[in-house]
Amino acid sequence: MRAHNPLLVRLMLKKVLMVCFFVVLAGCVSSNPAFHNYRLVADSELNVVTEADKLPSSVGVFPVSVAGWLDKRQVIWSDGGVNIHSSTLDRWGEPLPELMTRAMAENLQKASGTEVWVSPGPWLRKHRPEVVAKIEVQSISIAGGQLNLMAGWTLEDIEGQAVAHRQAVYNKPFTGTEPDSGYVETLSQVWGLVATDIVRTLGVVPE
Repeated sequence: MRAHNPLLVRLMLKKVLMVCFFVVLAGCVSSNPAFHNYRLVADSELNVVTEADKLPSSVGVFPVSVAGWLDKRQVIWSDGGVNIHSSTLDRWGEPLPELMTRAMAENLQKASGTEVWVSPGPWLRKHRPEVVAKIEVQSISIAGGQLNLMAGWTLEDIEGQAVAHRQAVYNKPFTGTEPDSGYVETLSQVWGLVATDIVRTLGVVPE
C-alpha cells in the first residue's frame, strides 16, 4: 500500500480550504444589497432675494444641529406623528449635520449674492462673521403629500447677542413614501426655503 506524502496532503488541504473560502466570499458579496448614498446640494431654484447693501458683509453658518433620531447614517423620517421610519439601503454619504451645514452655506451665498462672504463655522474669534446663523433641525416628515422640515434658527451679531429668532415649518410637495433621489432633491429645496427666510431676515436686522 502506497504511503501518502504529508507535505502533499497539506498542500491539497490548503487548496481545498482556499477554494471554499472564495466560494463563501463570493456568495456573501453577491447577496449583499447595493447601498444608495446621498448628499444634499444647494437649491438650484434659489435667486438673490434682497439687495446686498442691506446685508452684512459677512455671514456665518454655525454647525447645524439635528434631532438625535435624525442623526443617523440611514435616511430617517417621520410620518408626521409618533412613527419613525428608516431606510435600510438609503444612507447619507456623510453625517447629516455636516451635509446640512455645507448646503446651508451654499444656499445663503446664492440667496445673498456674491458681495456677501458666507462661511461655515466654527471660527477663531478674530474671524467671526458679522452675523452668525445657528440652526436646529427638529424633524423631517413626509405627510399630506408634502415633505416638512421643522427648524428653529437664531441670528447672532459679532458679539454673540441674538438679533433675530424664528421657529417654523418649511415644506414642498412630495408624493413619494420612501427616500430616493427625488426625496433628497425635495429636501434640498426645502433647505433652500430656510436659507431664503434667513437672508430676508438679515435684510431687515438693524446694524
